[in-house]
Amino acid sequence: MGAGASIPFKFPSGWELVREICRKLEGGQAIRQVLEGPLQIPNAQLNAFRSALAASRQPSVDQFLEFRAEFLDVGKAAISAALIPYEQIAHLRPEQRSWYDYLWDALRCPRDQFCENRLSIITYNYDRSLEQYLRSAIQNSYGISDDETTKLLLNIPIVHLHGSLGELSPAGRPYTSDLNGDTVRRAAGSIRVIHEEIVEPYQQAMPLIQQAEMICFLGFGYNPVNVERLGVANWKTDAGLFGTAYGYSDAERSMIHNERLKGRSFNFGTEVQDVLQFIRFRGLLP
Repeated sequence: MGAGASIPFKFPSGWELVREICRKLEGGQAIRQVLEGPLQIPNAQLNAFRSALAASRQPSVDQFLEFRAEFLDVGKAAISAALIPYEQIAHLRPEQRSWYDYLWDALRCPRDQFCENRLSIITYNYDRSLEQYLRSAIQNSYGISDDETTKLLLNIPIVHLHGSLGELSPAGRPYTSDLNGDTVRRAAGSIRVIHEEIVEPYQQAMPLIQQAEMICFLGFGYNPVNVERLGVANWKTDAGLFGTAYGYSDAERSMIHNERLKGRSFNFGTEVQDVLQFIRFRGLLP
């Protein structure tokens, strides 16, 4: 999963997050108040970060931080402070059916058969919207306790390759839009950006990839560093490879296929198919 997979649930794309952070660091908005106050980030540092980020024209904060490591801590704090307000339960229940709903339709079964589902999630997203959606759907469908829900969820591994806004567990940070120094500090401490040395999550992800019968890239931007780290071109797997390509032209899809995926067999969606349309029209779920 990439950032595009969370857009139906009101989370911003990478480019939209850049614009939002720059806008909200201008004046006395809540994000700036938290970063300056409880987190004690100096005013001058916030101004320098905002100015450089806006002028860099980088497509994401992650990619900006790849070249400006001096802003690593303030960047992680800004990402956290900007994303936490989007963690709202109501956003997971849109009036129109979402791709989470479509996925849940495929997972639904009698409780004693839930462990037979064969799904693993590997995500580059910091938000915890999918695990919160599944937790709520499972608990309310089966009428079970928090502990029982947690046990069932263990049957669906969810690996955040670059960390998350905090562990979603009774001992972690709850799914809430509350913005304060503690929530931002805890979330920022769990984030890893694209150029940092990240080993353990990839070690968790690779066996899941190797065992898969079908691999789908959803809302994924095919960033060359991410593709290289995943080792897509060298995967020794017979799994079918599928991926959304929303907004990408034929020429761009061809470049991604030839240069980043090294020409390996890959089934792209069209430039107008979002995640839900891609899954439905490709018939990827039973």
